[in-house]
Amino acid sequence: MKELEQQWVEKFQRGDPEGFEAVFRVYGDSVFRICYRLSGCRAEAEDLAQETFVAAFRSRQKFEGRSALGTWLYRLALDCCRREIRRSAPRTMPILVDVPTNDPRMTATADAISLEEALLQLPHNLRESLLLVKVEGLKYREAAAVLGVPTGTVQYWVFEGLIRMRTLMPGFESGESY
Repeated sequence: MKELEQQWVEKFQRGDPEGFEAVFRVYGDSVFRICYRLSGCRAEAEDLAQETFVAAFRSRQKFEGRSALGTWLYRLALDCCRREIRRSAPRTMPILVDVPTNDPRMTATADAISLEEALLQLPHNLRESLLLVKVEGLKYREAAAVLGVPTGTVQYWVFEGLIRMRTLMPGFESGESY
């Protein structure tokens, strides 16, 4: 860990607001993205991200530094999302009508919605693995630490997730940005 990063992690662990602010500044967007992609709802994702940081603050003394702080936060975010998914009633996705358009902005928006819908149809383990590795850019071993499974399992889940995405979205290529 770099010296500056180590300083704000230590401040965070002591409960110093400056350290908490630094942690939020560095990881806030990533935690929100994970929550959004797992919940499919912006408002719910905001609540889940906030819940993640509240949980992080409350359990900051439990962070031992054996993994990166980001790995620990991602794990907290996944736990918050999983609790919410178990708590909430089954959701239905709105029916989207395909309307032909030549506007590239509309096409990009429709593609993003289709991608989000496809991701939400994946089993949680495949979706979480894809999000951590392909969206957040974690290495397989880092994602394995977040998910609490062996590295090979994450590799398989990402592979299987990409195959299922191609089935759900004809024309989907694994090299596309998410």
